[in-house]
Amino acid sequence: MNIACVSAHPDDIEILCAGTMIKYIRKGHKVTFIIATNGEVGSPTLPNREIAEIRHGEAKTAARIVGADLIWLGFPDEFLFE
Repeated sequence: MNIACVSAHPDDIEILCAGTMIKYIRKGHKVTFIIATNGEVGSPTLPNREIAEIRHGEAKTAARIVGADLIWLGFPDEFLFE
């Protein structure tokens, strides 16, 4: 089975359903994490570009650790409507 796990923000998948996705991966299913926004509003202290790069790196690492593919759409945080 192919499973697409879609989230609005970086870290949503890891927090909300990574454990379930790991179970599917261990059973041989293909899992892809799809993250819509780049997470640049995720820190009150770091510049937007820097935090977006950090969040992208974290998402890549998380996908690699659990064995999922990653699709990073890179839309701006807070400005994706409908």
